[in-house]
Amino acid sequence: MAYRRMIHIDFTDRDLFNMMPAEVQLTYIKLITHADDDGFVGKPISIARDCHADARAIDMLIEKGYLMYFDSGALLIKHWRVHNYIRKDRYHKTLYTKEREQVVLTEDKIYMLREEAEAAGVPLLDQSSDEEEQEEDSCDEPETEETSKSAEIHIACTSPTPLYA
Repeated sequence: MAYRRMIHIDFTDRDLFNMMPAEVQLTYIKLITHADDDGFVGKPISIARDCHADARAIDMLIEKGYLMYFDSGALLIKHWRVHNYIRKDRYHKTLYTKEREQVVLTEDKIYMLREEAEAAGVPLLDQSSDEEEQEEDSCDEPETEETSKSAEIHIACTSPTPLYA
């Protein structure tokens, strides 16, 4: 699991989001922080309880179109790729491979069930162009003394630090 996650402000500033109870909003944010690199979460009820919510918070997020539920108990954050971009060199495949095979990514970078997307004729994200985009974002430049120092600083700033010393 990563130590950093992003949340796109367009989702938290919408009336649809803000009209939900605070514990539901907090549950969504906490689900994002606990998701794997593909946006899957394996213990949503435990996370909801951490936010003083219950299964109804998860149900509301599914009903409002923020989450997708699978029979295995896993959840998928539908707008995961809008919120977060994982560089290819840091990406770890999800443990939920069967569930991942059931979904596709639309051009808007929103997960949708494969069957529904095909039936509705929704334009899908071209996976090859997405991979090229990831490769462009990664650092393939030859390492110089300056880039080496920059990498050392970045690593030092992103390494996890204990909360309690």
